[in-house]
Amino acid sequence: MFRRLATAATAATAGLAVLAVPSPAYAVDSFSAPVTVVAPPCATAPGSADAASGGGTIRGFAGFSACDHAIYYVQGGTQGWSRVVAPYRGVVLGVDADETATYLVYLMTDAAGNARGVGGTKRSHAGAFFPTRVLSTAAGRQVVLPTADIGAEGGRWWAVWTEQVGPGGEFAPQQLFQAKTYGTPADHQQITFTGADVDNTEPSISLDTRGAVMAWTRQFQPAVPGPADLRIATNPDTGWTSRVFSDAGTVNRTADVKRIGGFTFVAWVRDGYIVESENTGGTWSSAVFTHPGDRPRVGATFGSVFVAWDAANGVFYARGNVGSQSFSGRYVSAPGTRLDTMVAVNGKGTLLIRSGLRLYSISSLTTG
Repeated sequence: MFRRLATAATAATAGLAVLAVPSPAYAVDSFSAPVTVVAPPCATAPGSADAASGGGTIRGFAGFSACDHAIYYVQGGTQGWSRVVAPYRGVVLGVDADETATYLVYLMTDAAGNARGVGGTKRSHAGAFFPTRVLSTAAGRQVVLPTADIGAEGGRWWAVWTEQVGPGGEFAPQQLFQAKTYGTPADHQQITFTGADVDNTEPSISLDTRGAVMAWTRQFQPAVPGPADLRIATNPDTGWTSRVFSDAGTVNRTADVKRIGGFTFVAWVRDGYIVESENTGGTWSSAVFTHPGDRPRVGATFGSVFVAWDAANGVFYARGNVGSQSFSGRYVSAPGTRLDTMVAVNGKGTLLIRSGLRLYSISSLTTG
C-alpha cells in the first residue's frame, strides 16, 4: 500500500529544510581517538547499549548476546571507562540517568536467551544494583519482540513498552503500555487502544520537571505493510495528549525524542532519510539530511544540536546550532560498525559504537 500523494503539512514539517550535509573533508568537528567501553572476551557484534548523563558522568548499560546475554554497567568518557557485570541478563532496550541513579529497561532472558518478559531496574551512583521490577511477563514471550524506553527525573522513572494485545496470534496488534514511579505511580497500564490492523511501536520517552514527552511509530496494516505515521504525546502526570507529528512520505519510524532546557528535539527516519525537528524557535522546524540511514539519536547542549545515525558506510554524525537547521557532518566510523547510542553533554557529542568484539566511544573535540 502506498502513501497518499498529497497530505496536509504537519507541525513537524513546517519550515522544512532539505540539507546537503558536507562531506568529511568539510566537516567542522574532529573527534577523540576511540576508547574501549567494554570488550568481553566472549563478545561478538550482536547486542545493544544505551547511556545518558547523570551525576556529572556518562553512564549506561551494555548487553552482549554471545556472552550468555550478560549486561554490563559502564561509566566514563574520553579519559577512559570503568565497567562491571550487572546482575541482569537480557537485551538493553532503554537507559536514562538522573542525579541519583542510572535506570534500565530491558528484555529479561536466561543465559540461553529465552525471554522472561520486560523489566526495569536501576543502579545508584553509589554503586548499588537494585532488584528488577517485572513490568510485563507477556512482552518478550510473544511473536513480536518488544521495544521500550525509560525516562528518569528527580529519583523517579517512567517506562513505556510494547505488547501484542487481543486476538490474531502472531498478527495480534502491538499496543503501548506504561509503568512509572514519577508522579502518580502506575503499573502495567495500557495507553494506546487502536484497531486490530494498527501497530504502536518503537516508543521513545523523555522526562523533565513538567512531565513526559513520548514519540512512537503508528504502523497501519503492518502485514502489508502499510504507511506509518510518527506520533508525539505529552503527559504532565494527568493523562496523555497525543497527535500526529509527521505523516509525510510513506514510513516514519525509529524516533528518538529528548526534552532539553524546556524544548523538544526529535530525530526519526522518513522513507530511509533522517529528519531532525525542534521547537526552539517557538514553532516546529525540521531538517532532512541527504545521507540515508537508520536508528538516529539526537541531543543538544551548549547551544549545539547533534544527530547521529547508522549509514551505509558507517556511523554518520552531524552538528548544528540550535534553531538554525543548518548542519555540518561526517562519517566517524568504518563500514560494518553500528551506533548504539549518543550522549550530548558539556558541549560535546559522545557516541558509543559497536565494532566486532568491542563497544567503544568517541567524543567530538569542538565545544560550544
